Amino acid sequence: MPAIDITVVGNLARDPELKETSRGVSLCTFTIAASERHRDDDGTWADGPTTWVRCSAWRDLGEHISATLRKGDRVIVTGRLAEREYEHNGAKQSSWEVTVSDAGPSLKFTEAKLAKAARASAPSSKADPWQTDDGGTPPF
Repeated sequence: MPAIDITVVGNLARDPELKETSRGVSLCTFTIAASERHRDDDGTWADGPTTWVRCSAWRDLGEHISATLRKGDRVIVTGRLAEREYEHNGAKQSSWEVTVSDAGPSLKFTEAKLAKAARASAPSSKADPWQTDDGGTPPF
């Protein structure tokens, strides 16, 4: 099945949960609730049905999400949509999940102060990534 890239805007249903895999890789999981709002016949605003989107973010991105976002925050998430199949009470079920490639707070109803995340190690600006073992440069 080809990959489907998607953008989801909604509110965090609960605080993001940060875990570590058995290999030491950070994984952040969270759920976004998105409801369509519409005006009723009398002109008052009402919420439509809620769509729940499960999300997972790996490594530094997951750590940044966990440190920054909280339950109720309005977020914008982009990533790859995939269907997950599982068994529940003997019946096959499926759900949709987004593997997050980028995320952030929505600035539609709030302001945010940004701070650059510190890197554990940064590449040296003086190192030549094309240098060969003998000190020369590749012949292409």
